[in-house]
Amino acid sequence: MSLLFPLRVRRPGRAPAEGSRRSRSRPSVELLEGRALLSNLLANGHFELGDVGFTTQYPNIDMAGGYIIGRDPDADRLASFLSFGDHTTGTGLMDEVDGALIPDQVVWQETVAVSPGTNYTFSGWAATMVGLDPSPARLQFLVNGAPIGSDYPVPARGGSWSSFSATWNSGTAVVAKIQIFDRQTAYAGNDFALDDLSFRAIQAVASQLVVTAQPHGSVVAGSDFEVTVAAEDLFGNVDGTFRGAVAVALAGNPGGTALGGVLTATAQDGVATFSGLTLDRIGSGYTLSIAGGGLIPATTRAFDVVPAAVRAPTVAGFRCVGAQGRPTALVASFSEPMSAASAEDRGNYRLVWSGRDRRPGTGDDRAVPIHRARYDSESQSVVLQPIGRLPQHGMFQLTIVGTTPNGLTSLAGIPLDGTATGLPGSDYMVQFERTRTTAQPWWTGMRSQ
Repeated sequence: MSLLFPLRVRRPGRAPAEGSRRSRSRPSVELLEGRALLSNLLANGHFELGDVGFTTQYPNIDMAGGYIIGRDPDADRLASFLSFGDHTTGTGLMDEVDGALIPDQVVWQETVAVSPGTNYTFSGWAATMVGLDPSPARLQFLVNGAPIGSDYPVPARGGSWSSFSATWNSGTAVVAKIQIFDRQTAYAGNDFALDDLSFRAIQAVASQLVVTAQPHGSVVAGSDFEVTVAAEDLFGNVDGTFRGAVAVALAGNPGGTALGGVLTATAQDGVATFSGLTLDRIGSGYTLSIAGGGLIPATTRAFDVVPAAVRAPTVAGFRCVGAQGRPTALVASFSEPMSAASAEDRGNYRLVWSGRDRRPGTGDDRAVPIHRARYDSESQSVVLQPIGRLPQHGMFQLTIVGTTPNGLTSLAGIPLDGTATGLPGSDYMVQFERTRTTAQPWWTGMRSQ
């Protein structure tokens, strides 16, 4: 069970030998291999607040297996130790530890909140408290129960501070339980001090661009697509301070085409997105290269450009035109450009008058021949002219043939989808009659069958 013992100083400290305590200036921003370290997350890593902010399984006593928060090992303890000051200023507090004989005792522990996917460095300073320790401490560092870095052997010669550090990536963790163990359990020696413990996030310094959102494996020719890159350090952390200009270009170009869209972007918080990119030629194995900001460029995975999905044409509208209340022409418009040859084939249209009983499908029905069919490619519509004017009374039914092999087709050769089901190769059928309604002054009742 972790214990937190109150501060216990054995006796007033005495001045160390001349020169053993030195005031040290601390830099406002610390660096690790050229990367800025953010603020220390530990509550009392320098021990200047005394015996608070951490837990331990060592008792707060001056004996083997105990510890004292003090200013000078020789002044603080009954036994004879070297006289030297703490690492922070030379006159402050440190954690003085007489190593335990029992293995797996926690020397020091603290739990802090962390951000997922971030690199942290745990560091500190250690010093042997005797002149020449026959069994110097061997420190092990753990985060969330897993060792980080290698065991650190505290130098056997005492009175001099030496530094240790290890790097840890948080992965999915949101807390870090940091522990120090002393794996040395020899009775003789094993006396050491700790000071200026630090646990800090490592500020990412971008060195490379990394594609974080790839183009889809298949991009439709002429359709928009996008790609996103992030400026990352070698550990995979995004450098949120990067706001450089980056540009995208074709690297692999099997279609021999040009990349369309806005090809430059300024990163925001280390991330740049190129949206609205287009490629208009089909091909397999396109790749994009993104470069800029003096960083290592990134290249996308290979992707294909495929033809746009071919849609079957449908009848988009139907109306009657004429004079004196009688239609002299019928107009059908289409959703796609049509084959003029099939659209102007009069055999693809059947017009039937219902007769005076006004009921299609009875014995007095009469076919009305189509005199001419003329297709207009600009409006994607066909004008049908029956022979003579249509009778003034009765119901009419027009069938536009979409079934194969000779029905209407689009320019792409796709048969008409007359029933608007998404499947090509069906007839379109509409019924209409004369009416007096103002909304449709001549003919209404159009019903697709």
